[in-house]
Order: sequence, then structure tokens, then C-alpha cells
Amino acid sequence: MQQEECLVISRTRRYVELVTKNGDICLGRALNSKLDTCVGDKVLVSQEGRDKVVTEIRERKNCLSRSYLGKQKQLIANLDLLIIVSAPEPAPNAVFIDRVLVASTNEGIAQTIAVNKSDLTDELARVQNIAKIYQELGYEISFLSAKSNLGVDELRMRLENPELEIVGLVGISGVGKSTMLNRLVPTADAKTRTVSEKSGQGKQTTTQAYGYIMPRKSAAMPLILVDLPGLQNFGVSHLSALEVRNAFLEFSSFERDCQYADCSHTVEPQCGVLNALREKQIAESRYASYLNILEELKASRPW
Repeated sequence: MQQEECLVISRTRRYVELVTKNGDICLGRALNSKLDTCVGDKVLVSQEGRDKVVTEIRERKNCLSRSYLGKQKQLIANLDLLIIVSAPEPAPNAVFIDRVLVASTNEGIAQTIAVNKSDLTDELARVQNIAKIYQELGYEISFLSAKSNLGVDELRMRLENPELEIVGLVGISGVGKSTMLNRLVPTADAKTRTVSEKSGQGKQTTTQAYGYIMPRKSAAMPLILVDLPGLQNFGVSHLSALEVRNAFLEFSSFERDCQYADCSHTVEPQCGVLNALREKQIAESRYASYLNILEELKASRPW
């Protein structure tokens, strides 16, 4: 039976939306319930009558997941780059950023932090101070305003890299992901809504991950730009405490001064990380995120 390789750009309980190597979009269904596809999956598809049937999921190079209601929820597979979108409004959520960084670092996914709405100068200075923390850790930072098109061309050029095939956009609701998406892929026509005045958080517009096809000038293959659901929380209780510690990159420089090899960096009497924190060599916001994640891991234990 002849099969072709396709890429999953969206899925529901019954159907998957696929893009072929020729760029055609079609609907298909899984051969059986064991084939639990994820957006970004490369799959083999056969034709059965009028139906396209997914028969196999190719091995994934990574898969970004989050924990939700005690379960691990797969969000997107085979990512080449994850763009974490933040903004002065709603207020920058360092805890969210750190959680996404932890989850994606454990999957070996490259990240960049995009500060949207950078034309809101009243709040920009505070955001720049937060961004500086991540810049000093080696994370890539870009400042832009999707609404006024500031810095969007620079981001588009970044996405022209032919080594990028699947790129994800993630952020809390209201940071302007949909507006950014519309700038990068005008045919997406993604819905946008204003930030809720009552809560200061955005009203969610994206309910399911969806991959949009972004044509490129310098690359033969189009880019799949995946808009992930606007999230307020990003659970990481599916990770171990060791995986969390290793994802806080700044800890590694100070762990050699810890008395114990398995130091938790919380209460130990001789801890290089705690000493570095006291000496302001580690940002307080980052360490607060670390403790916040450990509390989640503790609360998720079945005993």
C-alpha cells in the first residue's frame, strides 16, 4: 500500500488536519485509538477509499508538554524553535516564562523570548529589566510591537532560516500572539481580542494548537508556525526535581560549592546556589520560580 508522509497541523478527537509535502491541506483520521497524534507530528498516511488514514507516527525529536489536572498534555512535537511571547500589558509573568523555559529545555528545544507591545513606553523600562535577566543567562530576546509592525520584519527574517521547519508561539492570553501571527501569516486571519480590563489578563482566543503555513522567500519549504492556546498556567509536575534543577542554567556555576551532590538548593547548610542568591548572583525572581515549581511537584505527589 502506497503511503505518503504528512505533517499534523491540528487535531480533534476524531480528525487530524494534515499538510502534505506539496503544501496541500487535507483531513484524515487515525487508524486506531493507539495513534495519539500531536500537532507537529510527522505521520505516514494511506488512502482508504475516500479517506486519508494515519497509519504511523514517525519518531519525535522532542515534544513540549504541560501538566494539567494531574495529567501530562502534549502540546506540540518536533519543534525547532519556541517563541515565548511576553508584553508590558498584561504585566510580564516571569513565573510563566520560567516554567516554559524549564519544560522546553528538558526537551532540547531552542527558545527565544519576544517582548511584544514594546511601544508601550510607560511600562517598557520595567520589562527591559526583566529581559536583562534572561539576556545575561544567554537567552535570545527580541523587542517588537505587532500592532505597529515594529520589529516584525526582523522576526520574519529570523524565521527565514531554512533550518527552521516548525516554530511555536506560546504566551499567556492577551500578550498579542494572534496579532503577531496575523503579521507573519496574513492569511491566518486569527481572531484578536482586547485585554480584559477587570482581570488584567487577556481573553483567550486560541483554544487548540494550530499550525499555519508561512511562505518564505529564502527557503524552499514553507514554515509551520504553530499558535498554542493562550494559557494562564503552565504545569510542569510531569518533570522530576532533578530535571527542574538542571533547567535553571545559572545553578550549574554554583553547584560545585554544594556539600551534597543531590542538593535541593532549599535548606541545606552548605549550598552554593543559596550563597549565590544571597550575594545577588542569582536573580530573586528566578529562584522564586524554582521554589514555586518545587511546590507544584510536592503537591502532585500521590502520597
